[in-house]
Amino acid sequence: MTETSDFMEELVPDHRLLIDVRTPGYGYLFTLPHTLHDGTPVELYVEFDGQAARINDQGLVSNHLDMAGVDLGKKHIATGWSRIQTSVGYAPDFSARPWELSAFAERSQLSSALYAVADAAVRADGLRVLASQYRPRSFSERVEHYGPALDPEV
Repeated sequence: MTETSDFMEELVPDHRLLIDVRTPGYGYLFTLPHTLHDGTPVELYVEFDGQAARINDQGLVSNHLDMAGVDLGKKHIATGWSRIQTSVGYAPDFSARPWELSAFAERSQLSSALYAVADAAVRADGLRVLASQYRPRSFSERVEHYGPALDPEV
């Protein structure tokens, strides 16, 4: 049995089939069923060091926020970002950069740590509403998004 299948067996059984794992280098890239507001799946990079796991989003969320016009350097936004980082509930990966969401956990806690970081990523994605040019979609824009199923002539 390979190491990949070993830790996949440790993950929550109901969600194991929804997770994709690739090996793009020295670690593992987990694609989780969590998604950001635009449908981008949450991907977390995991490296094992013995019985410990370092989990990191590699700046996925902060890149999305930056593209949305959110300035993580503004005091009130930086405070929210910091609170989300600390809300993960695990020690941070000390090699992570300030714009990354991360966790350092025992291998036996991999499943819950992955989901804690993914949950933090989804919550952090909500900071996009603090962008200076943020405008929620109107009702008609949301209805048009669903297409012809709502068209009375169909």
